[in-house]
Amino acid sequence: MLKKRAIVGITLLLLIIFIVPSTGKIGEKTVLIDIEGSLEKIQESQYKYIVYKINNPCSGDTQFVYNASNRTYCHHNHSNGESHHFGSIKYSDSLSPNGMNSDGIGTTNINNSYFYGQSNKSIYVITVSSTNEIIIENFTYNVSYYIFGEKTTGGAFFEGCYYTNGTSLNLLSASAHESYYDEGHLRYLSVKFGNFNYKYENRSLFNWSGDFGYILTNNRLNLSLSPGKWHFIFTGGIFDLQQDDVLLDISVWMNFSNNPDDLEISTSEGGTIYALWYGEFDANILVSKTHILEMMLNGEATFHINNTFIYDFLFFPICQGFWRIKWVTPEGTNRFNMLLLRNREIYNRFKENKCISGIGPSGDYTLITSYLDYVPILFRNRLERSHALPIYFVGLDVNLP
Repeated sequence: MLKKRAIVGITLLLLIIFIVPSTGKIGEKTVLIDIEGSLEKIQESQYKYIVYKINNPCSGDTQFVYNASNRTYCHHNHSNGESHHFGSIKYSDSLSPNGMNSDGIGTTNINNSYFYGQSNKSIYVITVSSTNEIIIENFTYNVSYYIFGEKTTGGAFFEGCYYTNGTSLNLLSASAHESYYDEGHLRYLSVKFGNFNYKYENRSLFNWSGDFGYILTNNRLNLSLSPGKWHFIFTGGIFDLQQDDVLLDISVWMNFSNNPDDLEISTSEGGTIYALWYGEFDANILVSKTHILEMMLNGEATFHINNTFIYDFLFFPICQGFWRIKWVTPEGTNRFNMLLLRNREIYNRFKENKCISGIGPSGDYTLITSYLDYVPILFRNRLERSHALPIYFVGLDVNLP
Protein backbone atom coordinates (compact mmCIF):
# COMPACT_ATOMS: atom_id res chain seq x y z
CA MET A 1 0.00 0.00 0.00
CA LEU A 2 2.79 2.39 0.93
CA LYS A 3 4.59 1.53 -2.31
CA LYS A 4 1.48 2.32 -4.38
CA ARG A 5 1.03 5.65 -2.61
CA ALA A 6 4.65 6.50 -3.24
CA ILE A 7 4.32 5.71 -6.97
CA VAL A 8 1.13 7.79 -7.29
CA GLY A 9 2.68 10.66 -5.34
CA ILE A 10 5.84 10.67 -7.43
CA THR A 11 3.85 10.55 -10.68
CA LEU A 12 1.72 13.54 -9.65
CA LEU A 13 4.80 15.37 -8.46
CA LEU A 14 6.62 14.94 -11.76
CA LEU A 15 3.54 16.09 -13.67
CA ILE A 16 3.33 19.24 -11.55
CA ILE A 17 7.03 19.99 -11.94
CA PHE A 18 7.21 19.65 -15.69
CA ILE A 19 3.77 21.00 -16.63
CA VAL A 20 4.32 24.27 -14.77
CA PRO A 21 6.20 26.35 -17.35
CA SER A 22 9.39 28.30 -17.00
CA THR A 23 9.37 32.02 -17.72
CA GLY A 24 11.92 34.53 -18.89
CA LYS A 25 14.53 36.40 -16.89
CA ILE A 26 13.79 39.53 -14.93
CA GLY A 27 14.55 42.54 -17.09
CA GLU A 28 17.74 44.49 -16.41
CA LYS A 29 18.29 48.22 -16.67
CA THR A 30 20.79 50.78 -15.47
CA VAL A 31 20.05 53.40 -12.83
CA LEU A 32 22.04 55.70 -10.59
CA ILE A 33 21.02 55.86 -6.94
CA ASP A 34 22.62 58.26 -4.47
CA ILE A 35 22.36 56.86 -0.95
CA GLU A 36 24.16 57.82 2.21
CA GLY A 37 27.08 55.60 3.12
CA SER A 38 30.79 55.53 2.51
CA LEU A 39 30.62 52.28 0.57
CA GLU A 40 33.00 52.88 -2.31
CA LYS A 41 35.77 50.93 -0.59
CA ILE A 42 33.32 48.07 -0.05
CA GLN A 43 32.24 48.06 -3.67
CA GLU A 44 35.89 47.84 -4.71
CA SER A 45 36.61 45.00 -2.27
CA GLN A 46 36.29 41.25 -2.77
CA TYR A 47 32.82 40.89 -1.20
CA LYS A 48 30.43 38.71 -3.18
CA TYR A 49 27.34 40.49 -1.88
CA ILE A 50 26.69 43.98 -0.51
CA VAL A 51 23.27 44.94 0.89
CA TYR A 52 22.22 48.44 1.89
CA LYS A 53 18.91 48.56 3.78
CA ILE A 54 16.77 51.57 4.72
CA ASN A 55 13.98 50.72 7.18
CA ASN A 56 11.52 53.59 7.06
CA PRO A 57 8.05 53.21 8.65
CA CYS A 58 6.61 55.79 6.23
CA SER A 59 7.85 54.53 2.87
CA GLY A 60 8.49 50.87 3.66
CA ASP A 61 11.71 48.89 3.79
CA THR A 62 14.08 49.34 0.85
CA GLN A 63 17.07 47.18 -0.02
CA PHE A 64 19.87 47.66 -2.53
CA VAL A 65 21.73 44.39 -3.20
CA TYR A 66 25.06 44.26 -5.07
CA ASN A 67 26.22 40.88 -6.46
CA ALA A 68 29.97 41.16 -7.03
CA SER A 69 30.22 37.90 -8.96
CA ASN A 70 28.41 39.40 -11.96
CA ARG A 71 28.36 43.07 -10.85
CA THR A 72 24.57 43.32 -10.86
CA TYR A 73 22.28 45.07 -8.41
CA CYS A 74 18.81 44.44 -7.13
CA HIS A 75 16.46 46.98 -5.56
CA HIS A 76 13.56 45.72 -3.44
CA ASN A 77 10.85 47.71 -1.70
CA HIS A 78 8.99 45.70 0.94
CA SER A 79 6.04 48.08 1.08
CA ASN A 80 4.79 47.04 -2.35
CA GLY A 81 6.68 43.79 -2.99
CA GLU A 82 8.41 45.14 -6.11
CA SER A 83 11.81 43.82 -7.12
CA HIS A 84 14.04 45.08 -9.90
CA HIS A 85 17.52 44.14 -11.09
CA PHE A 86 19.81 47.03 -12.01
CA GLY A 87 23.11 47.29 -13.81
CA SER A 88 24.98 49.98 -11.88
CA ILE A 89 24.75 52.04 -8.73
CA LYS A 90 26.46 55.13 -7.33
CA TYR A 91 27.14 55.66 -3.65
CA SER A 92 27.66 59.01 -1.96
CA ASP A 93 30.98 59.72 -0.26
CA SER A 94 30.24 59.93 3.44
CA LEU A 95 28.78 57.91 6.27
CA SER A 96 28.25 59.72 9.52
CA PRO A 97 25.41 58.35 11.67
CA ASN A 98 23.79 61.31 13.40
CA GLY A 99 25.49 62.13 16.68
CA MET A 100 27.67 59.00 16.55
CA ASN A 101 31.37 58.45 16.28
CA SER A 102 32.64 55.24 14.73
CA ASP A 103 36.24 55.71 15.83
CA GLY A 104 37.81 52.86 17.76
CA ILE A 105 36.63 49.70 16.00
CA GLY A 106 36.63 46.85 18.48
CA THR A 107 35.63 49.01 21.44
CA THR A 108 32.39 49.96 23.13
CA ASN A 109 31.51 53.63 23.56
CA ILE A 110 28.56 54.53 25.81
CA ASN A 111 27.02 57.69 27.20
CA ASN A 112 23.46 58.89 27.81
CA SER A 113 22.98 60.05 24.22
CA TYR A 114 24.51 57.31 22.10
CA PHE A 115 25.99 53.81 22.08
CA TYR A 116 28.57 52.24 19.80
CA GLY A 117 29.63 48.60 20.02
CA GLN A 118 31.38 45.99 17.90
CA SER A 119 31.59 42.18 18.02
CA ASN A 120 33.11 39.33 16.01
CA LYS A 121 30.73 36.68 17.33
CA SER A 122 27.80 35.14 15.46
CA ILE A 123 25.36 36.45 18.08
CA TYR A 124 25.75 39.87 19.73
CA VAL A 125 23.39 40.97 22.51
CA ILE A 126 23.02 44.57 23.74
CA THR A 127 20.96 44.94 26.94
CA VAL A 128 19.42 48.35 27.67
CA SER A 129 17.64 49.10 30.95
CA SER A 130 16.15 52.14 32.69
CA THR A 131 13.37 53.01 35.12
CA ASN A 132 12.30 55.66 32.58
CA GLU A 133 11.01 55.42 29.04
CA ILE A 134 13.77 54.62 26.52
CA ILE A 135 13.55 56.30 23.11
CA ILE A 136 15.90 55.33 20.27
CA GLU A 137 15.62 57.82 17.43
CA ASN A 138 18.18 56.42 15.01
CA PHE A 139 19.65 52.99 14.73
CA THR A 140 22.39 51.82 12.37
CA TYR A 141 24.24 48.54 12.25
CA ASN A 142 26.39 46.71 9.74
CA VAL A 143 27.40 43.09 9.37
CA SER A 144 30.29 41.75 7.33
CA TYR A 145 30.88 38.07 6.57
CA TYR A 146 34.25 36.34 6.22
CA ILE A 147 34.61 32.65 5.24
CA PHE A 148 37.51 30.72 6.78
CA GLY A 149 39.33 28.71 4.14
CA GLU A 150 37.72 27.73 0.85
CA LYS A 151 34.16 26.47 1.25
CA THR A 152 31.49 25.32 -1.20
CA THR A 153 28.22 27.18 -0.73
CA GLY A 154 25.01 28.10 -2.49
CA GLY A 155 25.44 31.65 -1.21
CA ALA A 156 22.16 32.10 0.69
CA PHE A 157 22.89 34.26 3.73
CA PHE A 158 20.97 36.19 6.39
CA GLU A 159 21.07 38.89 9.02
CA GLY A 160 18.68 39.69 11.83
CA CYS A 161 18.06 42.17 14.60
CA TYR A 162 15.42 41.40 17.23
CA TYR A 163 14.51 42.96 20.54
CA THR A 164 12.67 41.50 23.50
CA ASN A 165 11.81 42.15 27.11
CA GLY A 166 12.06 38.42 27.76
CA THR A 167 8.41 37.58 27.10
CA SER A 168 7.62 38.69 23.54
CA LEU A 169 9.81 38.89 20.44
CA ASN A 170 9.89 41.97 18.21
CA LEU A 171 11.50 42.29 14.79
CA LEU A 172 13.59 45.37 14.04
CA SER A 173 15.20 44.13 10.85
CA ALA A 174 15.82 40.72 9.28
CA SER A 175 16.44 39.49 5.76
CA ALA A 176 17.65 36.51 3.75
CA HIS A 177 19.31 36.67 0.35
CA GLU A 178 19.68 33.96 -2.28
CA SER A 179 21.92 33.55 -5.30
CA TYR A 180 20.29 34.58 -8.56
CA TYR A 181 18.55 31.83 -10.57
CA ASP A 182 16.61 31.94 -13.83
CA GLU A 183 12.92 31.53 -13.19
CA GLY A 184 11.71 27.98 -13.59
CA HIS A 185 15.10 26.47 -12.72
CA LEU A 186 14.56 23.09 -11.01
CA ARG A 187 17.20 23.36 -8.30
CA TYR A 188 16.03 20.76 -5.78
CA LEU A 189 13.82 17.67 -5.73
CA SER A 190 13.63 15.10 -2.94
CA VAL A 191 11.17 12.23 -2.42
CA LYS A 192 11.27 9.94 0.62
CA PHE A 193 8.64 7.27 1.38
CA GLY A 194 9.66 4.25 3.45
CA ASN A 195 12.70 2.64 1.83
CA PHE A 196 12.31 4.71 -1.32
CA ASN A 197 14.62 7.72 -1.34
CA TYR A 198 15.31 9.92 -4.38
CA LYS A 199 17.20 13.21 -4.45
CA TYR A 200 18.04 15.60 -7.30
CA GLU A 201 20.04 18.75 -6.58
CA ASN A 202 21.00 21.37 -9.14
CA ARG A 203 21.68 24.43 -6.99
CA SER A 204 24.27 26.96 -8.13
CA LEU A 205 27.28 26.21 -5.93
CA PHE A 206 30.58 28.03 -5.88
CA ASN A 207 33.84 27.93 -3.95
CA TRP A 208 34.56 31.01 -1.87
CA SER A 209 37.04 32.11 0.77
CA GLY A 210 37.67 35.39 2.59
CA ASP A 211 35.32 38.41 2.41
CA PHE A 212 31.84 37.27 1.40
CA GLY A 213 29.15 39.84 2.21
CA TYR A 214 28.42 43.21 3.76
CA ILE A 215 25.06 44.51 5.01
CA LEU A 216 24.44 48.04 6.26
CA THR A 217 21.03 48.77 7.79
CA ASN A 218 19.81 52.26 8.63
CA ASN A 219 16.63 52.27 10.74
CA ARG A 220 14.93 55.66 10.49
CA LEU A 221 12.43 55.38 13.31
CA ASN A 222 11.62 56.50 16.82
CA LEU A 223 11.53 53.35 18.90
CA SER A 224 9.84 53.91 22.25
CA LEU A 225 10.43 51.25 24.91
CA SER A 226 8.65 51.03 28.23
CA PRO A 227 10.75 51.21 31.43
CA GLY A 228 12.57 47.98 32.21
CA LYS A 229 15.18 45.75 30.60
CA TRP A 230 15.34 45.20 26.84
CA HIS A 231 17.64 42.92 24.86
CA PHE A 232 18.71 43.66 21.27
CA ILE A 233 19.95 40.51 19.51
CA PHE A 234 22.07 40.77 16.34
CA THR A 235 23.03 37.77 14.24
CA GLY A 236 23.96 36.60 10.76
CA GLY A 237 25.38 33.67 8.84
CA ILE A 238 25.43 31.60 5.66
CA PHE A 239 22.75 28.91 5.51
CA ASP A 240 24.66 25.92 4.15
CA LEU A 241 27.90 26.51 6.08
CA GLN A 242 28.73 25.68 9.67
CA GLN A 243 28.60 28.49 12.21
CA ASP A 244 32.35 28.20 12.85
CA ASP A 245 33.09 28.53 9.11
CA VAL A 246 31.97 32.16 9.09
CA LEU A 247 33.41 35.12 10.96
CA LEU A 248 31.06 38.06 11.48
CA ASP A 249 31.96 41.66 12.19
CA ILE A 250 28.92 43.38 13.73
CA SER A 251 28.96 47.11 14.44
CA VAL A 252 26.04 48.90 16.09
CA TRP A 253 25.22 52.60 16.60
CA MET A 254 22.24 53.78 18.68
CA ASN A 255 21.00 57.32 19.37
CA PHE A 256 18.92 57.92 22.51
CA SER A 257 16.76 61.03 22.22
CA ASN A 258 15.52 61.41 25.80
CA ASN A 259 18.88 60.72 27.56
CA PRO A 260 17.55 58.92 30.68
CA ASP A 261 19.84 59.53 33.67
CA ASP A 262 19.77 55.94 34.91
CA LEU A 263 20.32 54.33 31.50
CA GLU A 264 22.38 51.14 31.79
CA ILE A 265 23.84 49.28 28.80
CA SER A 266 25.69 45.98 28.81
CA THR A 267 26.75 43.56 26.09
CA SER A 268 27.26 39.80 25.74
CA GLU A 269 28.32 37.52 22.91
CA GLY A 270 27.99 33.97 21.67
CA GLY A 271 25.42 31.23 21.33
CA THR A 272 24.31 28.58 18.85
CA ILE A 273 22.67 29.29 15.48
CA TYR A 274 20.27 26.88 13.74
CA ALA A 275 20.09 28.25 10.19
CA LEU A 276 18.12 25.87 7.95
CA TRP A 277 17.54 26.22 4.22
CA TYR A 278 14.72 24.17 2.70
CA GLY A 279 16.96 21.20 1.77
CA GLU A 280 17.94 20.63 5.40
CA PHE A 281 14.44 19.65 6.50
CA ASP A 282 13.70 15.92 6.73
CA ALA A 283 10.67 15.82 4.40
CA ASN A 284 8.64 13.28 2.42
CA ILE A 285 8.51 15.57 -0.61
CA LEU A 286 10.51 18.70 -1.33
CA VAL A 287 10.47 20.65 -4.61
CA SER A 288 12.10 23.95 -5.48
CA LYS A 289 11.54 25.35 -8.97
CA THR A 290 12.75 28.92 -8.69
CA HIS A 291 9.99 31.55 -8.37
CA ILE A 292 7.44 29.18 -9.96
CA LEU A 293 6.83 26.26 -7.59
CA GLU A 294 7.96 25.61 -4.01
CA MET A 295 6.60 22.65 -2.07
CA MET A 296 7.36 20.66 1.09
CA LEU A 297 5.41 17.80 2.65
CA ASN A 298 5.99 16.85 6.31
CA GLY A 299 9.30 18.65 6.75
CA GLU A 300 10.73 18.13 10.23
CA ALA A 301 13.55 19.58 12.34
CA THR A 302 14.41 19.17 16.03
CA PHE A 303 16.32 21.45 18.40
CA HIS A 304 17.74 21.03 21.90
CA ILE A 305 17.96 24.45 23.56
CA ASN A 306 20.12 25.15 26.61
CA ASN A 307 19.22 28.82 27.11
CA THR A 308 16.59 31.03 25.45
CA PHE A 309 15.24 30.03 22.03
CA ILE A 310 14.62 32.82 19.52
CA TYR A 311 13.36 31.77 16.09
CA ASP A 312 12.02 33.25 12.86
CA PHE A 313 11.07 32.23 9.31
CA LEU A 314 12.84 34.67 6.97
CA PHE A 315 11.35 33.22 3.75
CA PHE A 316 7.88 31.66 3.57
CA PRO A 317 4.98 31.25 1.08
CA ILE A 318 3.57 34.56 -0.17
CA CYS A 319 1.99 33.85 -3.56
CA GLN A 320 -0.67 31.13 -3.78
CA GLY A 321 -1.04 27.86 -1.92
CA PHE A 322 -0.97 26.89 1.74
CA TRP A 323 1.32 26.71 4.78
CA ARG A 324 1.01 24.54 7.89
CA ILE A 325 3.20 24.61 10.99
CA LYS A 326 3.20 22.46 14.10
CA TRP A 327 5.50 23.28 17.01
CA VAL A 328 6.02 20.83 19.88
CA THR A 329 7.67 22.92 22.61
CA PRO A 330 8.39 22.67 26.37
CA GLU A 331 5.36 24.92 26.85
CA GLY A 332 2.96 22.86 24.75
CA THR A 333 1.92 22.35 21.13
CA ASN A 334 1.19 25.29 18.79
CA ARG A 335 -0.33 25.12 15.31
CA PHE A 336 -0.59 27.48 12.38
CA ASN A 337 -2.66 27.03 9.19
CA MET A 338 -2.81 29.44 6.27
CA LEU A 339 -4.38 29.42 2.82
CA LEU A 340 -3.14 31.87 0.18
CA LEU A 341 -5.19 32.95 -2.83
CA ARG A 342 -3.54 35.50 -5.14
CA ASN A 343 -1.35 36.94 -2.35
CA ARG A 344 -4.27 37.12 0.06
CA GLU A 345 -4.52 35.18 3.30
CA ILE A 346 -8.06 33.81 3.16
CA TYR A 347 -7.72 31.42 6.08
CA ASN A 348 -5.29 32.02 8.89
CA ARG A 349 -5.52 30.45 12.36
CA PHE A 350 -3.33 30.90 15.42
CA LYS A 351 -1.15 33.47 13.68
CA GLU A 352 -0.07 35.06 16.93
CA ASN A 353 0.65 31.78 18.68
CA LYS A 354 4.45 31.97 18.27
CA CYS A 355 4.57 29.78 15.17
CA ILE A 356 6.26 31.99 12.56
CA SER A 357 8.53 33.76 15.07
CA GLY A 358 8.81 33.69 18.82
CA ILE A 359 10.79 33.23 21.99
CA GLY A 360 10.80 30.25 24.34
CA PRO A 361 12.60 28.62 27.28
CA SER A 362 15.24 25.89 27.32
CA GLY A 363 14.22 22.36 26.36
CA ASP A 364 13.46 20.23 23.30
CA TYR A 365 11.58 21.60 20.28
CA THR A 366 10.18 19.82 17.21
CA LEU A 367 9.12 21.74 14.10
CA ILE A 368 6.89 20.07 11.48
CA THR A 369 5.87 22.05 8.42
CA SER A 370 4.24 21.60 5.01
CA TYR A 371 3.64 24.18 2.32
CA LEU A 372 2.82 24.82 -1.32
CA ASP A 373 3.61 28.13 -2.99
CA TYR A 374 3.19 28.51 -6.75
CA VAL A 375 2.58 31.10 -9.44
CA PRO A 376 -0.76 30.57 -11.25
CA ILE A 377 -0.34 30.87 -14.99
CA LEU A 378 -3.59 32.76 -15.70
CA PHE A 379 -3.36 35.43 -13.01
CA ARG A 380 0.35 36.14 -12.81
CA ASN A 381 0.13 39.67 -14.21
CA ARG A 382 -2.45 40.57 -11.54
CA LEU A 383 -0.31 39.49 -8.58
CA GLU A 384 1.43 42.01 -6.37
CA ARG A 385 4.02 39.36 -5.44
CA SER A 386 4.66 36.99 -8.33
CA HIS A 387 7.55 34.93 -6.93
CA ALA A 388 6.96 31.66 -5.11
CA LEU A 389 9.28 31.28 -2.12
CA PRO A 390 10.71 28.33 -0.18
CA ILE A 391 11.28 28.51 3.56
CA TYR A 392 14.43 29.70 5.29
CA PHE A 393 14.49 29.33 9.07
CA VAL A 394 16.78 30.80 11.73
CA GLY A 395 16.83 29.77 15.40
CA LEU A 396 19.13 31.06 18.14
CA ASP A 397 20.12 29.39 21.40
CA VAL A 398 21.23 32.49 23.28
CA ASN A 399 21.84 33.52 26.89
CA LEU A 400 20.05 36.79 27.66
CA PRO A 401 21.76 38.50 30.67
